[in-house]
Amino acid sequence: MMLTLANYMANLLERMEGDISKVYNLVRVSSTTAGTGTITLGAAVTGFITWASAGAVDGDVVEYSINDGANSEKGSGTYNSSGTATLTRTNIYMSTNSGSAINLSGLSSTC
Repeated sequence: MMLTLANYMANLLERMEGDISKVYNLVRVSSTTAGTGTITLGAAVTGFITWASAGAVDGDVVEYSINDGANSEKGSGTYNSSGTATLTRTNIYMSTNSGSAINLSGLSSTC
């Protein structure tokens, strides 16, 4: 059976359904969260803005990067704006921890 471009795209979209995330520019915030779980988001790093200022709303699935010393992670997660803003890591695309969540030290920044 020959795979047509239309069939390929339909298959790709089906696999991606529910995993399409939003990209917000100029976001970079501090975090004092330690461990591999949900990240509590702090103030914007000088020269950048918060997720809320960039237009993120509660429940948005967003692209993120985390830098913590020599460790880094790229993925998508759910932004929560009710109460203290948090980011729940859902899909980790790549990391310096063999593709798993990095263990945050409490001195990281996310963007």
